[in-house]
Amino acid sequence: RSSFVHWPVARSPARWTATRSRSSRSRRSAPPRTSRATWRARALEPLVKEGVAESLTELAERFVISHPAVSTMLVGYSTLQHLEEAIGAVNKGPLPEPVLKRIA
Repeated sequence: RSSFVHWPVARSPARWTATRSRSSRSRRSAPPRTSRATWRARALEPLVKEGVAESLTELAERFVISHPAVSTMLVGYSTLQHLEEAIGAVNKGPLPEPVLKRIA
């Protein structure tokens, strides 16, 4: 089973939304519980630190295009910059085989 299946790979782990309540106008909501998928995604951060990819998002995108059985990558970016980064990641090509073995 692939390590990236159903993984949320956020561009910013601190993207919590501000909440408004009667007791506090600008109090931030508590961070969501760290899910198993998020914990597993963070386990791949050493690959980013080693320079395999610039971010977990890039790593995930390049992983997807490395898999011969995958024909479509569904993405939902909120900015043009995110889309341009995804295009840049795909243009870098698939991950090297030794990296794919480490992920599996």
